[in-house]
Amino acid sequence: MLGSSFDYEDAALIYIPEDIPEPGARGYQAAVSKALVETARAAGGNAAAHGFEQFAVYGVDEASADVLKAQEPAFDVIHELGGLICGANVDEHIDLCATGAGHIQSDPEMLARVHAWGGTLYFYNDPYGWTEEAYTWRLHYGLRAWLLGVDGVSNAAWRDARENAYNEGVEGGRRQMAFTYPTADGVIDTVQWEGFREGIDDVRYVCALEEAIARAKLDPAKREEAVRAEAWLQEAGERLRSEHLVGEKQPFSGSDLCPAAETADLTSLRREVIAWVDRLQ
Repeated sequence: MLGSSFDYEDAALIYIPEDIPEPGARGYQAAVSKALVETARAAGGNAAAHGFEQFAVYGVDEASADVLKAQEPAFDVIHELGGLICGANVDEHIDLCATGAGHIQSDPEMLARVHAWGGTLYFYNDPYGWTEEAYTWRLHYGLRAWLLGVDGVSNAAWRDARENAYNEGVEGGRRQMAFTYPTADGVIDTVQWEGFREGIDDVRYVCALEEAIARAKLDPAKREEAVRAEAWLQEAGERLRSEHLVGEKQPFSGSDLCPAAETADLTSLRREVIAWVDRLQ
């Protein structure tokens, strides 16, 4: 049994209800809702007692409509306590909404709807951790997210705890969903992790250019160059979208590699972004 640096005694709260019926039995959803309310009240007090200004609660993962409805009383309590709700659903009761990238891409109004109720939207699980293709991870969790305009991204899981991460046996044609591998004193990263990291850095560089363009537009001496940089960035984004992120080249399932990602020269694109940032200084 490996130890952990996490302070479970002071930073974690476990609530074990003893009177919840079996799933599917009469009264199950009502009992779960009651337990969630009690947990929410305890969590809110526990967070404040330890000096945390904010806390968030994750709802039932990928909840069906009836399960989502049953959680609403607990969500209301959490909001009353000043907390946030996270969940793998797009619903006005949820503050941090997560869904598949394909769902966002096929519903252009989704982001605006979430922002209208004050929420944020991010995508996850595209691809899953078993896809050992660094370019796919870099493109999908990087500039693809920027093009979609989402507020953030997340891998589906750090590690699938249901199985031994080192068990390379294949179930249903898939490897273990391992984003990292655990060791006695840390973790071993993967090509998935490295691709994800590079993708996040790609977005940072692009955002730095967007900020440089906004500043340069305020300077009469740099405004014309800023307009050219803005046009270049828009064209680069549209080219990336049309050549690498549409049609059959782009899987929505989150379970396969994206062959078109292999041909996207993201490193050269990053160099051009850096050159534009320097030019606008």
